[in-house]
Amino acid sequence: MEVSCWYQSLKFMNLDFLLIAIGTDNRASSRLRIHNLNQELRRSYSCKVISLFNRGDNFRNKIKRLIKSYLNIFKLSWISKNIIVQESIMSFYFIFFICKFLKFKKTNIFFDFSDPIDIRNSKYLNKFLFDKIIELADFLIFESPCYLKKIKKLRKKDYFLLLGPSNFKKNSLITKKKFNIGWIGTPNKYEKAKNILQDINLKVTNNNKGNNDISVLIVGASFREKSSTKNIKFLKWSRENEKFFLDQVDLGLYIGNEQDLNKFHGCGKLSEYMNAGIPTIAIWSLSAEYYIKKYKSGIYTRDKNEFFSTIITLLSNLELKNQLSNNAFSNGKKYANIKSYFKYIVDMANLKKE
Repeated sequence: MEVSCWYQSLKFMNLDFLLIAIGTDNRASSRLRIHNLNQELRRSYSCKVISLFNRGDNFRNKIKRLIKSYLNIFKLSWISKNIIVQESIMSFYFIFFICKFLKFKKTNIFFDFSDPIDIRNSKYLNKFLFDKIIELADFLIFESPCYLKKIKKLRKKDYFLLLGPSNFKKNSLITKKKFNIGWIGTPNKYEKAKNILQDINLKVTNNNKGNNDISVLIVGASFREKSSTKNIKFLKWSRENEKFFLDQVDLGLYIGNEQDLNKFHGCGKLSEYMNAGIPTIAIWSLSAEYYIKKYKSGIYTRDKNEFFSTIITLLSNLELKNQLSNNAFSNGKKYANIKSYFKYIVDMANLKKE
């Protein structure tokens, strides 16, 4: 009786968008793109976001959060016109079963991923399930161009290669006397990048032939780091600190690693740099190489020596630095902004809306 009443009540409710985020919005990572989209969608549509994980939860709290999340997913899937699943293979199949086999109304299912979820633990099972998602999802949004060949092979349409996107807003570019070099990312990414970042003073500052004073700003590090020099500063990540960072930095660094796994990662922080008009110097990331060359928003380097020498070049060649900055700023607004993501989602939802 209770189940019947619950179902009857749901028949008269509608939710335009249900967003399934892989994690909460309390750290700098690709997880933010769903939360940024939520902020944009809710201005015009009914929208609900469910976060599956929260960094820092112990095992018991993780289980409690997952149980609560899946109960909410089960309840809200019945009334949702469009569902966007971020990176969770299990959530996709759970929702796919509800919407395609139990519901009578049409529901568009979007699958969004930035990280190489097909080659994590249980590699072969994940790869099989991931490949089927590429075929089954109504719409596919992804960040790494490394997947483009596979996706084109498995589906002919309704996919979107998207960098970022960023929701950072900057009205104009400002030239400053002090030259700020910046890096932003998660603690895990910092552990892989710290050796290069720590070498900046030795390799760059001492060889600076420009007239600008140099400072290095690092956001999202281990939070326990202490700088041995005055010109390197560490800030714990928060939305406020990220905005401060993007307002201050003149040259952004993107550092992958030399393992093949990381070459399939997205590089969403490039979209933050671009929307702030910050040219990027990158190393060890095929995704970063693709976007930097496509949007002419920075310089991709092949090894450490080229990485440091490029920083030194931009310190003294302000004409080149400004040209890259303008390219980043204009292309960021056009192609790597939250508006691009919002427009694609809304257009596709309307395209197949009954």
